[in-house]
Amino acid sequence: MKESNPDIHFDCSPYNCSSEKEIYFNKNMNYTDEDITEMIMMALGSKRKDMFSVVVLITVYVIIFSTGVVGNISTCFVIVKNSYMHTVVNYYLFSLAISDLLILLLVLPVINK
Repeated sequence: MKESNPDIHFDCSPYNCSSEKEIYFNKNMNYTDEDITEMIMMALGSKRKDMFSVVVLITVYVIIFSTGVVGNISTCFVIVKNSYMHTVVNYYLFSLAISDLLILLLVLPVINK
């Protein structure tokens, strides 16, 4: 019978590692805290994003938030102020605008925590 290798080899390419990096797991599961931290960092990446990514994400979120709030409030305002806009379809659009506004106000600010 073939003798097994004491180390089990896993390729970490699906975990955003470069092709040269590989993770070697000890078969006996004798890991130090540093080993576990290194494996987690290789698998998940760092906790923080670089400054360019943060600025781009904040800019995109601000654009989505501001255009959504202004557009939905103006839709509701137009439907309420103009009596000829009081139709069944426009009431439906009004309820959609209110629900979209609530999603923007309640969900978008906490989506990336």
